[in-house]
Amino acid sequence: MSIDSKVTHRIVGTDAEIADETGLTIKPDSVYEDLSSFDLLYVSGGLGTVALMDNKRAIDYLKTWGDERPLASVCSGALLLGRAGYLKDKRAATHHLTVDLLRRPLPRGGDEPARRRRGTRGDGRRRLVVTRPRPLSRREVLGR
Repeated sequence: MSIDSKVTHRIVGTDAEIADETGLTIKPDSVYEDLSSFDLLYVSGGLGTVALMDNKRAIDYLKTWGDERPLASVCSGALLLGRAGYLKDKRAATHHLTVDLLRRPLPRGGDEPARRRRGTRGDGRRRLVVTRPRPLSRREVLGR
């Protein structure tokens, strides 16, 4: 399967260089880039997401996405969507080792925690939220 030549993607990070728990280093295309020109926000997971849950700048940045465009996460990326308020009253999935963190209420009496499920495809409103404990297939994201 190839990627449609009309589809573009960018890796946007919180730092100019990011290393995962195994030492793999990723250099994002940009840091905290303006999200207004994007059609889909895909939040990845990994051990670093737990630390980012309490990173106000990162959570505020995710909130700039708004409610009108679709967003998705894989693995523990759902923790960040939940912390940003996108999973309120929704069922969501995350890595099995972070389920309790997904259920945890937000600080200062904020939103209710998400309810866990293997995956969800939205809530009947225009905004589509997809969370999965494993990577999404093209069919799952596009519905075809």
